[in-house]
Amino acid sequence: MKKTWYYGYWAAGVLTSSIGVTLVKVVTPTLTGGYAKWTIVLGYVLSLAGLLIIVSGIRRSKSKRGES
Repeated sequence: MKKTWYYGYWAAGVLTSSIGVTLVKVVTPTLTGGYAKWTIVLGYVLSLAGLLIIVSGIRRSKSKRGES
């Protein structure tokens, strides 16, 4: 039986990180002033959050397998 729940963490993490990178690289250059700064901050936060989602999925899978 495959562990499909594990892929959910990867999908959510990649999607969240992709949205963050898209905000920083595509949306921010079209904005000016304070909106650009807040969009950059939000993009970086989403990118890091996506990576943390992936890491938490990896840690949970190791703990269920009995590895440290």
